[in-house]
Amino acid sequence: GSEKDTVVLECSHIVAADGAYSKVRRDVGICMSGERDLETFASIHFSSTELGKKLISTGNGAMLSFVFNEETIAVVVAHDMRKGDWVIHVPFFPPIQSAKDFENKNVVENIIRACLGTSFTDDINFDLHSVRAWGMHATRADSFSDLDNRIFLVGDAAHQFPPSGGFGVNAGLVDAHNLACKLTFVKNGFAPNSYLSNYDMERRPVVEEAIQVAVDNYRRGLIPAKILGLDRGVVSSAMSVINTLSPQLNKIAKLYPATGNEADPLNVSKIMFDSLLQAGRFHLNGYGSEKSTFDTRSLLNKFYDYDKARQRLKEIVENKEEGLPLLFPHIDIGFKYCIDPARLENTRGTISEQGDNILSWTSPPHHRTMSGNYDDGRTRCSLRPGCIIPHVYLRKTQTKSTISSLDLCNLGTTFTFIASDLKLIRAMVAELKKNPLHKENKTLMTKFILIVPTSQQNNTFDVEALDIASVFIDISGDWKALCDEWDVSGVLVRPDQHIQLVLSNESDLVSKIAQLSF
Repeated sequence: GSEKDTVVLECSHIVAADGAYSKVRRDVGICMSGERDLETFASIHFSSTELGKKLISTGNGAMLSFVFNEETIAVVVAHDMRKGDWVIHVPFFPPIQSAKDFENKNVVENIIRACLGTSFTDDINFDLHSVRAWGMHATRADSFSDLDNRIFLVGDAAHQFPPSGGFGVNAGLVDAHNLACKLTFVKNGFAPNSYLSNYDMERRPVVEEAIQVAVDNYRRGLIPAKILGLDRGVVSSAMSVINTLSPQLNKIAKLYPATGNEADPLNVSKIMFDSLLQAGRFHLNGYGSEKSTFDTRSLLNKFYDYDKARQRLKEIVENKEEGLPLLFPHIDIGFKYCIDPARLENTRGTISEQGDNILSWTSPPHHRTMSGNYDDGRTRCSLRPGCIIPHVYLRKTQTKSTISSLDLCNLGTTFTFIASDLKLIRAMVAELKKNPLHKENKTLMTKFILIVPTSQQNNTFDVEALDIASVFIDISGDWKALCDEWDVSGVLVRPDQHIQLVLSNESDLVSKIAQLSF
């Protein structure tokens, strides 16, 4: 717009949530690292209530379907099967192929019908809504904030994931939650602005590991295609050969004008590449229906061992160790922030001196369990600094309502102290009043939780107790079991549900509270 449409705002901090092509990130000069263009897709959004009803009635519906046939290769995602909302992701290969190849409505509709299969093609109607091209990246910003800790990146501005795992939105939400808590500390005078550097130090290692898992999932997703004779490496080699031959193709195109104009050498390359792809898919006919013409299956059986391939695919699907996992408890909720007081003084200079080996701040690398999910025991309930507070069911004494221990924390408070000993809570209150952070009638701690066993659920707690703490009943005894296992008497929990520090006993209190000096 014109200069008169420009609005100038002055602020102490900026949170850039302006997407993968973040202008704020570029203006600050923060670079992205990782792998770009792992794959390029056209996403086809269509709807068909008929298809949804038919799949539900036959019990053949799935949230995620991989399609391999002679006509197309695609992934079909059911966003809402009952409403008939679907998206098809079709890979294509720039620069030989482009998004323009999907501008023809007939081409796109043929892809949809090819994905539906012969049993649905004749009697299923659908509405085409949109086609969008996108690139799959596995990248993250070299820093999630500027050097002055005034400009911060969250969400896609800070990282881009392959969709294999569904980490993108979740990571963005956790970014925002983590940063909001830290900004609250600074704005309320509990921490200096330099404390905000911990946002980058905590979130970047977690994001890096999640990216590694997402890339691993993507590569695992290529295994079934390879078993079917569709090797992604062969496609890359074919593209390389055609690109190498491009000068010769250009000369040939000039010798054979098409319809009065010189043939486009790129079209010649595309025709050749499309033909190679079609030839590469031809053998998939042998996996198809018995309607194959000119006894295609008998012919193909001479070149491909379909029974062996089917058996191998069956093994992968049934063996959860080899298959594509659907649950990632460590990545979703089991990650651990490094909340070592010594780390709080680190600067970006320290990070670069370590060679930017951000994974050195996290626990040992993950591995996959027999359940097919990424885990190494770290998602076990853990009462350790940096971990998310474990979930246990609790019942409030006053209202008798049942809640999760995760809901004990909220953004309305700075920290929450949880203990099973009222004496420890009183000692914590007294100690916090001595702390330099306690000033102007404000305290870093505003919420105290007392968890008692069911044997005390009918006890009458004195007024003093209720004045400084909300009382909850440990319904199943899980909280006591956790405290016994980890030798913990009390935990200090941040608003983002991660544990700041743990106390083993009352004598531990003074030294641990001293660690809260930001």
